[in-house]
Amino acid sequence: MQKNQGKQTELVKREIVNYIIDHQLKTGDRIPTQVVLRQELGVGNAVIGRAIQALASDGILAVKGKHGVFVASENIEGYVGRNIGVICHHDTEFAAAASMVQSLALVLNKRACHINFFIKKESELKDNFHISEFAGLEKAVKKHEIDGIISLVKLDKESISVCRTEDIPLCYMGLDGKSQNVPSVHYHVDIAKILQRVHERNFKRPMLIHIGYPFTDEFRRVFLESSNIFDFGDFAPEQFCFFMREDENSSWSLEENMKKIILLMYNLKKLKPESRPDVLIIPDDVLATWIAGELGKDDWNPELIHVECKQAGFAWPLRTKGEYMFFDHLKLAENCCNILLMLASGRVPEETNIKFIPDFERKVFF
Repeated sequence: MQKNQGKQTELVKREIVNYIIDHQLKTGDRIPTQVVLRQELGVGNAVIGRAIQALASDGILAVKGKHGVFVASENIEGYVGRNIGVICHHDTEFAAAASMVQSLALVLNKRACHINFFIKKESELKDNFHISEFAGLEKAVKKHEIDGIISLVKLDKESISVCRTEDIPLCYMGLDGKSQNVPSVHYHVDIAKILQRVHERNFKRPMLIHIGYPFTDEFRRVFLESSNIFDFGDFAPEQFCFFMREDENSSWSLEENMKKIILLMYNLKKLKPESRPDVLIIPDDVLATWIAGELGKDDWNPELIHVECKQAGFAWPLRTKGEYMFFDHLKLAENCCNILLMLASGRVPEETNIKFIPDFERKVFF
């Protein structure tokens, strides 16, 4: 009986913490009366009283007799309001993936959420995944051990259906979920906009270098179409469009991709100076860093227009000249958590698919 009472008390404490978060209460704001809490939570006054006293002892609430119970401190970090599942690969090779997870951890901790990681240990690039591929996830969803999911990979149709059936809200971070009708927050690299920028700055031979799959076909189409629109002269755009992975079946490893970059730069350097690209478009911070290292080995120094992760500033290829578009993973995490926690509290967010298009925020010449 005492064990059950203790569990009920903890659940009520969680609901009070959630109420403070969901309603963005400030110090001095009043929380609902015990009558309202009893009706909403279905527990007795004794349990509610113990939960309030526990939070008051921790300095979170202040009991003021007949006047009610008020928020004494907004600092609820370290408390658990909701259990949130985070789905991701075990990507230890890439700083961007690690910074996304770190940003989520910081934001969720600030929102008094406990994080349950569901990790696929073997990294695999494909269109979507089933929840059974992540140890413990399917059980956690069906037993309601988590209150919501933030995924860094796309789930398949069946998995999305399971989440909806079990009323577990799902939100993608770093992925566009509009086609699957899944809430999402992501950055969008606008290749057409970049080529317009290249044209305005009078470059004649732009080259696109990208990871590729699953964006290979889209990026190639936009690059070729935009190159024709802006008319870069005798330049043949199809020759300056390079992808590390053409399709889903292409090989993928850190070592193999570094070799591909070294070979690509070697072949470009063999071209006559007037035939080489004069600007490299690289929508990826890791590739940009590798390429910057290769460019630093001789006097060929084309401009770079590339993506950088704000949380991984150590990777900036500062030996090069060019323009930078910053991805702020903390910004993604904050917006993603806002959407998910609103859904978890039964509210409807104003936006459920947020797309950020980074601008040319930084320009560095060396």
